[in-house]
Amino acid sequence: MPYAAIDFYLTEYGSDKIPSSLFDKYILKASYKVKELTLGKSDLFKDSNEVKNATCAIADIMYQEEDSNEELVIETASRYLLATGLMYRGI
Repeated sequence: MPYAAIDFYLTEYGSDKIPSSLFDKYILKASYKVKELTLGKSDLFKDSNEVKNATCAIADIMYQEEDSNEELVIETASRYLLATGLMYRGI
């Protein structure tokens, strides 16, 4: 279910903050967070670069701050997903 693989994280997203031995743990946690923030709509667009980038950015935050700031996570997700409409919660 992870929205991004390590090769995307290293090459396309361009980060190496998370050690490869811990990558699966944090990318899965971040994927669930993106799914929560988008009310599950991200599953329909899991192959999009916006969803993958948001997931990688959130994984970096979660790795760096075990008790990650919820506002920072939401702000980061919004940076990548707001224009896609995936975070829209209205009618």
